[in-house]
Amino acid sequence: MASKILTVDDDPQVAKLTVLLLEGLGYDALGLTDPRQAMAAVRSFRPEACIIDLNMPFVSGSELLDRIKTESPHTEVILLTGLDDTLLAVDFMKRGAADFLLKPIGAEQLDVAVIRALEHRRLLLENTAYGQRLEALVEERSRALNEALSNLGALHEATIETLAQALDM
Repeated sequence: MASKILTVDDDPQVAKLTVLLLEGLGYDALGLTDPRQAMAAVRSFRPEACIIDLNMPFVSGSELLDRIKTESPHTEVILLTGLDDTLLAVDFMKRGAADFLLKPIGAEQLDVAVIRALEHRRLLLENTAYGQRLEALVEERSRALNEALSNLGALHEATIETLAQALDM
């Protein structure tokens, strides 16, 4: 099954081109030109990654990054912009963005960013699942240990009672 990628760009040509590039790379892509529809699309389309323009009317890419990461923490977000600002890119990466790409974007550059974002997502999901399995195992072992300690306490009590009865005789 192809990975689902949502792209949001207020420029219809960029949104359409990004969708075409993604579909050409084998992804299931959905393109939006109105950022106000993005969260509804995240809920219904359930993308594994989002490619979001930074400067849009109504809702900025920065605001969408925060909303997506809050509501769907395992959805990777790649920001797309015409601004070449390293400090801005570092800030967005610290806030959870998977990548920061400059327009115009080529198919190869897009493919590398999406592959890296999806691999990061896969590793995070595996790590989360591993942590949950580890917690379940620790809980199971703790229960078994508590049961063994309880049995040992009961055995200790029975031993003392038996010794006391033997002394009485």
